[in-house]
Amino acid sequence: MVLHSYVGVNGQGVFGNAGEWWNSVFYATPTFNGLTGRAMYSFGGAPGHLGQNKWIGQISYNTGGFATSVVYQKIKYSLNAGDLGTVLPGLTTQSVVNVGALYDLSFVKLYGQYQHVWDSISNGDVGIDTGQIGFSIPVGLGRILGSDAYSKSSGHSSVYRNTWALSYDYALSKRPDMYVAVLSDRASRMSTGTTVGRGLRTQF
Repeated sequence: MVLHSYVGVNGQGVFGNAGEWWNSVFYATPTFNGLTGRAMYSFGGAPGHLGQNKWIGQISYNTGGFATSVVYQKIKYSLNAGDLGTVLPGLTTQSVVNVGALYDLSFVKLYGQYQHVWDSISNGDVGIDTGQIGFSIPVGLGRILGSDAYSKSSGHSSVYRNTWALSYDYALSKRPDMYVAVLSDRASRMSTGTTVGRGLRTQF
């Protein structure tokens, strides 16, 4: 889902500079019976770009072995006011809704997400629907991890993308772990790419 959202191909992807929202205000509610709300609003902050802004709201719920989250985001610029047309020609506004859930059955964790992106473009609007399912299965001191995401565009553009990954992560102790993973990625008008990796890491 991260690749489909922030490393989009064929015009697909979520804009808005996810890592940095400058000139913004943020509020989070106290958690009540596992329920939490969050919201953030960012001002364009540039002369000559009145009305440029982006905002996001989230409601999450977490109790026992179940967690879910609903997020809505609407942006009129990505990094700097007036720049959406440079990241995607003709783009004026992008709206995103994302719904995710986790269910822990002890012997397996199940993950699922649905995301809808709506791009308002001067030469024809585009909608992108993405679904993702995943799992985590504990095996001894390690875990088998799997995930598959599929995106399909509609409207002015009609392209698809499918990405799946499978890995094994083994905990050497409390902080260091080692992993091996394979990922396959294919999309309209592009060749299929496969990546295999392994590594050793530690947490601080």
